[in-house]
Amino acid sequence: MDNEIKQALECALETEYAWVENWNDAHYDYYFSNDFITKMEKIFIMADRQYVSLGHFRITKMTVAALLIAILMIFAGCGYIVQQAVIHWNEIINTEQGTIDVDFDVEDPDNTLIDSGFVKPELPEGYSVNTEEKDESSYYVEYINNEHYIVYRQEKGIENIGLSIDSENNELKEIEISGNKGYSSSKYGVQSITWSDGIYLYDIYGDCTLKQLEQMAENLVK
Repeated sequence: MDNEIKQALECALETEYAWVENWNDAHYDYYFSNDFITKMEKIFIMADRQYVSLGHFRITKMTVAALLIAILMIFAGCGYIVQQAVIHWNEIINTEQGTIDVDFDVEDPDNTLIDSGFVKPELPEGYSVNTEEKDESSYYVEYINNEHYIVYRQEKGIENIGLSIDSENNELKEIEISGNKGYSSSKYGVQSITWSDGIYLYDIYGDCTLKQLEQMAENLVK
């Protein structure tokens, strides 16, 4: 074993586990991904002895493997590696219809996505609520003033939702809302912002300015 790693292990044992009087009486629960378990199993196979001596400690090879992995993770700057959710936009360019057709796949192995429920945007200045509808899977609000309208939609279960984005003669731009992919568009005086957080699909559109919609979207996810 490399001397520096051995010293690090000894230091960790003395500092963090000084309270342990008998290693045979110590019980721990370690939570590792399947990849880490596979790496640990390889370390066990490589070990020739049931026990390994580290300085004045004598511990099982399983404890050495778990401790070594934990220390290497700490050296890498984290105590536990969590895989963040990945939202896949499966996009197909439909030239016949002039759209980008989208369906979604979500990978969330460590259950990092949080369902915050339906969220009502802040009332835009000068607007009032004209229509508001909600059921188990969707939420719809329409705001109006004397000249303009803004519509907000929130739909749950994006893996069961198909989306068509108008791409013909449209000022279409890929954007991010709170780190989540989306699109903004502008066509015939109507602006639109669409994005997803992995649980819900959000859509805000109206004949107002795009900046107004962007402010509503950013305030919505704060």
